[in-house]
Amino acid sequence: MKAFFVALVLFFLLIGFIIYNYFKINAISSDLIERADALPPVGDPDCLSLTRKLSSEWESKRDFISFSCGLSKLDLITDLTERLCFYAEIEAHHDFELTRRLLVNALEDIAEFESLKPEDVF
Repeated sequence: MKAFFVALVLFFLLIGFIIYNYFKINAISSDLIERADALPPVGDPDCLSLTRKLSSEWESKRDFISFSCGLSKLDLITDLTERLCFYAEIEAHHDFELTRRLLVNALEDIAEFESLKPEDVF
């Protein structure tokens, strides 16, 4: 009987972690999407510094997201944030906007993949 209660407690802890993970990853991806959308256009004096802040923010959150997301998607987002910084530095307007859109789409994919559906939990 004790084993049953231990298993039940562990099961609820696992479900709790899944729910926590869902909300945390969605909050992280929403925050990064807002920051990417709010980046000023290339040529603005703050563009490069805000782009670098976005990149460093991603690097600090990457380890947490790596528990739930595939490495290919994480590497893609890392590459896109580095490209954004490069395009902001050389003031490549078209490439910057295209890369920003790709970054937002990749971050939206992370939020979409981290959903609370019964088949994801069980």
